[in-house]
Amino acid sequence: MKHIKIIGLIVLVYCITNACKRTNVLPSDPCKEAASIKAVLQISEIHGDSLVETDSVLINNTVSFKAMGSLQNLTSFEFQVEGMSFTSGKNELRLYFDNNNVSPGDLINVRLIVKGTPNLKCFPNDKSSDTVYKKFRIIHWKNAPIIGKYKGYFGSDISKSDPQIVEVRYNKPDSLYTYGSFELFNIDKGCNTTITNPNLWPDPYDIFFKRTGSRFMVFIGGGDSTGGSFTFVNSCHAPSGIVQLKGRDTLTSTFTYSKSKTAAEVRTQESFIGIRIY
Repeated sequence: MKHIKIIGLIVLVYCITNACKRTNVLPSDPCKEAASIKAVLQISEIHGDSLVETDSVLINNTVSFKAMGSLQNLTSFEFQVEGMSFTSGKNELRLYFDNNNVSPGDLINVRLIVKGTPNLKCFPNDKSSDTVYKKFRIIHWKNAPIIGKYKGYFGSDISKSDPQIVEVRYNKPDSLYTYGSFELFNIDKGCNTTITNPNLWPDPYDIFFKRTGSRFMVFIGGGDSTGGSFTFVNSCHAPSGIVQLKGRDTLTSTFTYSKSKTAAEVRTQESFIGIRIY
């Protein structure tokens, strides 16, 4: 019995001095996830459901103006584009710029005004609105920043022992294309594939899905102008995917291709990353 009392006393002393100390739980910070009223604007070209941020847009193309950042307290978005004003509860506006209302070289000024309910407990000096200004330039197809030669490696070249040059080339206007057209070379190691132009006029079925922008291009089927995905022409293995310019000088691409005509629907994943050399 004496031993039990001694053991109990030891446990009690340990508990008091160490393990049983009361832990002070700090209250959670109510402002940790809070956000102030702030206008953040992104101007982008549109590829399907994706947005490609840019400061230049090919004439005859759709542009996305989107309020970014935290939207939790924002209730109203006003986009002012060259004298036109659009206000709604949606954080994105899309406009088509064709050669009826703009010309290559035009600088388009954009203003975004956001309004909301400020969280004065977390941001005592916050206001109920904020404004940001941005601009972009309408450019001729021949001035697309993606045009050039890029030296790099395909993703399958793990050892990086086989450097390749992928080129985006501009073709002058002809009877079919008012502003010219583009070609993509060596995306499939020897493949030369034509990039078809987006429609030159608004199309209710196509206006939000463009195959060509100043900073990206969609290629389908290795030069098949009808849009087929499994056509073997121009030394291609029917590659289909997208090339995109990151920053000023980095070209990236993700695509699939078929190794043979007999197995055209068996697609192999591939990628490319290159740095501008011209």
